[in-house]
Amino acid sequence: MAPEPKKLHSGPARRATLLERLTSLFQPILMYTVVFTNGFIPALISQLHNLFNPSKLPLVFSPSAWRDAILKDGMPVILREGDKLAKDYKQHIVGRYASGKVFELGAGSGETLQYYDVNKISSLYLIEPFEELLPSLFASIKSRGPGFESKTKVVPVYVENRGALSDMGVQQGTFDTVVLVQVLCSIRDPGAHLAYLQSLLKPGGQLLIFEHVASKNSLTLLFQRLINPVWSYLARGCRLDRHSADVILQLGGWSHSEILRPEEEHDGALFPRAAARFVKA
Repeated sequence: MAPEPKKLHSGPARRATLLERLTSLFQPILMYTVVFTNGFIPALISQLHNLFNPSKLPLVFSPSAWRDAILKDGMPVILREGDKLAKDYKQHIVGRYASGKVFELGAGSGETLQYYDVNKISSLYLIEPFEELLPSLFASIKSRGPGFESKTKVVPVYVENRGALSDMGVQQGTFDTVVLVQVLCSIRDPGAHLAYLQSLLKPGGQLLIFEHVASKNSLTLLFQRLINPVWSYLARGCRLDRHSADVILQLGGWSHSEILRPEEEHDGALFPRAAARFVKA
C-alpha cells in the first residue's frame, strides 16, 4: 500500500518537544556532512589538476574555490535527498498549478523538472547561473524526453542581469507562471528581485513558491540568526532568516494568495518551509 501523501495546512506550526528542538540543531551539520562527504574527493582531484595549470594555480589556495568545488558534486546529492522528502509538497504546488509559459528561477540540477506536466506547459525557461550545476541540469532535462526538452530553454545568467535575461526572451508581462523552489534564501536583495519577478507575470499569472523560510518562533529564529553567517558562507549565500512568503505577500498587487506549511513541521525546525501561490491582479 502506498504511503499517505504528506499534507499542507495554513495553521501555525505545532510546538516542538525538547528532543525535537535539540535534534533540529544538528540538521545543518548533518546536511553539510553529506555535501562534504560526496564533494571532497572530486574537489581534491580537481584542485590537484589545478596545481599543474599556472592560470588556475591561485584556486588551490582559495577557500571559496574549495567550497565551490565541493558544492559541485556535494550539492546535487543533498538536493536529491531533500527532493525525496518534499515531493508531495512540490507536487501540490508545481504539479498542480504550473502551466503555460513558465519561468523557474534557480533550477539547480533539475530536481523540480519531474513535477512539471509537459501537457500543461507551452515553454519553460530555467534560470541557473551556478556553472557547476549546469551539467546535471542538462542531464535532467534530457532524461525527461524530447517532448519536454523541446519546450525547455536554459538561461545561465544571474537574475540581476536584466539585460541578458531580456536578450534571451525573458520579457515583462509575458509569463503565465513563475516558479521559485528553494532559491529565495540565496539571491541578493530578494525584495527588489521579487518585484521584478512579479512584473514578468501577465495579469492572472501565478507566482508559485516552495521555500525554507525564517521561523515564526522567536527562539528558533534566534538560532537561525546565530548560525547564519557560517551557514551562508558554506552554502554559497543561503540564508536561514528570510521571511520570503511574507515579503511576497507585502508586495501587493495580488488577487489571490495562499500560504501553507507542512503539517508535520514543528516550531523548532531550523528549515521551516512555505508552499504558496499568489495570483497577479
